[in-house]
Amino acid sequence: FRIIELSSVVSPHDTGHTGHKLTMKRGSFPFDDSFYHIMQVHSHLGTHVEVPRNAGLELPDAVDTPIGAFIGMLQLLNLEFLPENHELTVADLERAGLDKVKPGDIAGIFARHKGGYHDPANDKRVRLNVETMQALVDRGIRAVLMDNSTLS
Repeated sequence: FRIIELSSVVSPHDTGHTGHKLTMKRGSFPFDDSFYHIMQVHSHLGTHVEVPRNAGLELPDAVDTPIGAFIGMLQLLNLEFLPENHELTVADLERAGLDKVKPGDIAGIFARHKGGYHDPANDKRVRLNVETMQALVDRGIRAVLMDNSTLS
């Protein structure tokens, strides 16, 4: 496998949508001189995993999710052809290459129009729904990789 960095750049000069800057504070534990960092971020952007625990307390958290769950072949489904505020359909996924997604693959879905929940008047993102996500689940995918600045 080849590892590809997909994170957006986070800068201490960018205040993001919350209006505060990226800060990091280092501290140490007096009992053993080990250290910790407290990081205040101004954005939810960045490469991170939404683990099963996010859907329910009875589900596995990051520690209990096997590392192999995050590794697999990536099949990109480019949705840049869709208009602003479009509600994604299974036909759209098929046009983007759903047939290439095999059981165990990671489905990468990306669109073109930007936006965010913090600015509803300018939110132009493609809208996901249960039907389209179920179509990916039915293909036996391992995970979905998505750019949430272009999908909601």
